[in-house]
Amino acid sequence: MRFPLFKGLFGCRISLIKKGQQTRFDQLDNNDQLKLLFAGQGEDWPDSIILRSNQFNLTTSTEDESLF
Repeated sequence: MRFPLFKGLFGCRISLIKKGQQTRFDQLDNNDQLKLLFAGQGEDWPDSIILRSNQFNLTTSTEDESLF
């Protein structure tokens, strides 16, 4: 997938994981396993409503910096 770096990532959805956690994610086979983990999302991001309604665990914040 190509990302328009000069236009920003607004509208693109990418997942960031902590260094050293890749093997944990490599072992996931389905959404039910992914739902056991927590994801960080912006409090006012429309995706937060969608993910919560599909039983994903979210931690939200109004400050993007705190999600990292």
